[in-house]
Amino acid sequence: MNSQTNVQQPVIGSHRDDVEIAVIGAGIAGLICAEQLRQAGYRVVVVEKSRGFGGRAATKRVPNFRADHGIRYLERSGRLLPVLIDALRDRGVLEPWDVRFCRVTPEGMIEPETLRSSDVDPAQITRYIAPAGANAIGKFLAQDLTVWRSRRAISLTQAGDRWRVQLEAVADGVDAPLSLTARAVVVAVPAPQASELIATTETIAPEIKDAIAAVSYHPCISVMAGYSAELAEADRGWDALQFEGDRDLFWAGVESTKRDADRCCLTVHAAPEFARDQFDAPDLNAVGQALLDRLAQYFPALNDRRPEFLAVHRWRYAFTDQPFDRDCLSTRSSLPVVLGGDWCGTEQVETALRSGLAMAAAVAQAVEGRSLPTLSEVLDSLGSEGR
Repeated sequence: MNSQTNVQQPVIGSHRDDVEIAVIGAGIAGLICAEQLRQAGYRVVVVEKSRGFGGRAATKRVPNFRADHGIRYLERSGRLLPVLIDALRDRGVLEPWDVRFCRVTPEGMIEPETLRSSDVDPAQITRYIAPAGANAIGKFLAQDLTVWRSRRAISLTQAGDRWRVQLEAVADGVDAPLSLTARAVVVAVPAPQASELIATTETIAPEIKDAIAAVSYHPCISVMAGYSAELAEADRGWDALQFEGDRDLFWAGVESTKRDADRCCLTVHAAPEFARDQFDAPDLNAVGQALLDRLAQYFPALNDRRPEFLAVHRWRYAFTDQPFDRDCLSTRSSLPVVLGGDWCGTEQVETALRSGLAMAAAVAQAVEGRSLPTLSEVLDSLGSEGR
């Protein structure tokens, strides 16, 4: 993996608290929306409660390694995702993942992936990963944006001819303003968080609040476990397993096949039923070990072996169960609030891209009606000086 990534760091330190557009949420939908609006000439600030970018395109630092514990890979499905993949490959952010991908049937049989039709182009099932970690995707999209990190939006109120977004610091050392005003607000966070934010905003219609409240999610528990290097050579016959109809397991992958490592690193995702049952368990390490013990059925070398490190992450809003049926929601007023994200469908990153563009279009229509660059134009301008 010799490709080089040229990604600028996002602009973190701007303290100007009066903007044209505030975007709440630095997941893929929020970042695409914000960057498209910024390139159209709007003054945009992105507010993000965590320290990272990209939402579930997330990477966790574990001892001497980086593990992707949200989005597992990208593949060329849908209309917009191939555009993103091509741009990220061109910049060296992504590369194909040479992986032995297998499916596990409800009968417990491992079936290697095969092309089901001679008419299918093998490139259509190529999977792409970021050698530097999946969070490199969010960093790439955020590189020219002003982002206020470690701030949670807690209220949205009308202040004359502007919106006021009240924030709270969620980390020590946050010294930027804890409120901002904007002509328009984009809310690109999980639907339950959006619902909570606008619950007391009197000027937002009840039907909008009801529509967002109806969205529901499946949770997920992600486990990252590291073992000695010799385990990587142990016989298993697969690098990634997709489970179909299993109550406990949804996915397992040998994370150390994505990037150089001095050990064997596994990432395991729980099935929704298991995640719901164990989400609030007091001992997450025990939950993680239980999933690894289940995986040992398909990787016998794990039997009676404990990992050198173990990290467990809970995703409360992992996969949309009951989505909203349009690309975004808008108040359609002179003071617009536009809401969306990957809950506007079930295609995850493709849905996030589609919703991000739709939110930008809705805001631009309500605020001066400026023309917007296409997704290809947005991505082509990012990091172009590094090529």
